[in-house]
Amino acid sequence: MGVGKIRPFAGKKDYCNGHILFVAKQGVDGHKGGPLLCEAFKIAQEKIPDLKLVIVGGEEHRDLVNGIPNVTVTGYISWDELQQLYEKASLFAMPALYEPWGQVYVEALQCKTPILGLNRNSLPEITDGGKYGILIDEPTPQAVAEGIIWAFEHPEKLEQMALEGQTFCLDRYSWDSVAEKMCEVIFRA
Repeated sequence: MGVGKIRPFAGKKDYCNGHILFVAKQGVDGHKGGPLLCEAFKIAQEKIPDLKLVIVGGEEHRDLVNGIPNVTVTGYISWDELQQLYEKASLFAMPALYEPWGQVYVEALQCKTPILGLNRNSLPEITDGGKYGILIDEPTPQAVAEGIIWAFEHPEKLEQMALEGQTFCLDRYSWDSVAEKMCEVIFRA
């Protein structure tokens, strides 16, 4: 699968700004990791109070926030608004319990935004085994919080993951690359 409507970001980013982005275009039943992330965010805020979390998705996400400071729920937004959020975020976090592909992971990487998520499903492949993101082994709020804290204690690592991850993503998941791989399979048969 190739990249979607989000465009690659060419500008400079601030990896010290504490901005975390979570995008779940479908429901809040937990399989995208929203409740897990909100609990982890509260723990991480105890150590880094200036963290900010933006949740993009349906209005039902507001129930997850329940008075957590520095959390914004946007509801559904335009592609241009989403583009701006990817460009501002220092970290994309979606600790999905089940996410077979994860288009939002690819969108984040092409905008130089490293990924934090669970070490399962598609994320190890998309991050090339964790080179371009933080893979969390245990689906617990404490483990996810530790990943968030580590990320913002190492902004230079975030930047390195971001720059290398964008290159990897554009090389591997551009539609030209995907079409080339498809043609190889079709014509090999």
